[in-house]
Amino acid sequence: MMVTAVSSGARLPRRGCRRPCPIDGAVARDLRSVVLSGDPIPITSAAATNGNAPERVSSLTEIEAPPHAIYRLHLKTAGDRAKVIDYCLRENVIGLGWGMNWSEGEHPAPRVFDEWREYAEEIWPRQRTWRFWPVIWMHDAEPGSLVWTRDLAGIYYLGQIVGPWRYADAPLNRELDLTSLRDVRFHRIGSEGDVPGAVVRSYSNRGRAFQHVSDAGAAWYSAYLFAEKAGRALPEWRPSLMQVIDSLLGPFDVQDLIAAYLQVERGYIALPARQVDSTLAYEYVLRHPSNGHLAVAQVKTGAQAVETDTLPTADEDLRCFIFSPRHNYPAVLPPNVVPLDVEDIAAFVRNNPNALPPVVQRWAVRATD
Repeated sequence: MMVTAVSSGARLPRRGCRRPCPIDGAVARDLRSVVLSGDPIPITSAAATNGNAPERVSSLTEIEAPPHAIYRLHLKTAGDRAKVIDYCLRENVIGLGWGMNWSEGEHPAPRVFDEWREYAEEIWPRQRTWRFWPVIWMHDAEPGSLVWTRDLAGIYYLGQIVGPWRYADAPLNRELDLTSLRDVRFHRIGSEGDVPGAVVRSYSNRGRAFQHVSDAGAAWYSAYLFAEKAGRALPEWRPSLMQVIDSLLGPFDVQDLIAAYLQVERGYIALPARQVDSTLAYEYVLRHPSNGHLAVAQVKTGAQAVETDTLPTADEDLRCFIFSPRHNYPAVLPPNVVPLDVEDIAAFVRNNPNALPPVVQRWAVRATD
């Protein structure tokens, strides 16, 4: 099965659906749309005839669909959070609340999921049904799906679902408000530097306790990582390095890669406190130690176009670096705007493994060229 770029008029999977499609999110935003079958359609560049921008790179090639859907679990119930996290990691389970102990009436422990749902809709009025959708999504997740979670110290864990939904009515489960469970096999991953950007970002966005992470690159990365940690054979499919840069790295991962490139290859020093993800204009500010001039960088992924009209180009002393893996640059660039060539970025990845962000480094090892 292949993921193929199509026109911007194609319809995307609806966000928050009960059985979410395993691919949309960052890849869908970057490609404008995705489908799971069909022939690849070349994507042309707005900069194909641009005299002051790099030449167009090759069109997007086919990417296999990931072997597993991935989810993220925010371990936060009505119980003591530290105890909830400890219980799940110790017992190798993922869990949510919405137990029958919240009922004012007589609702025995449900034996099957349909029974739980019937009770839940009686206990909580129908207009609030959306509140326990995460339990439904957790129940519906296919066996083999991968789940990310993290502890209070910011350490991430990756687990694979190995058992069906079950209801736990023990006193401890009631105390922790942790009654809807599924068995998993957890592996400790580490800090967020080893975690796909799409997963890290899903914790910063307002969302549900259990939700799908709609990003094909993050799903492939998670599949490789879990197989490695579990001592299993890695998935056979391997992308090209251009596929990695174009479609499989999340937006945050590409931003980190360009920051590393500008520091190692161009001699800049990044100013962390000046990181400005809240703006559309640029991602971060840098300074060159030779003469102290400042620079900013705007980084786009996939088919997203660089928007130089949002950059502070009126400041002639400021250098503005722009990057699009498909060289989707405007036809005319202001004199202080410097487009980066994807071939130079690819060469940097190949030649500087120890300077790469950890997620990029893992992808580089898996790339075929």
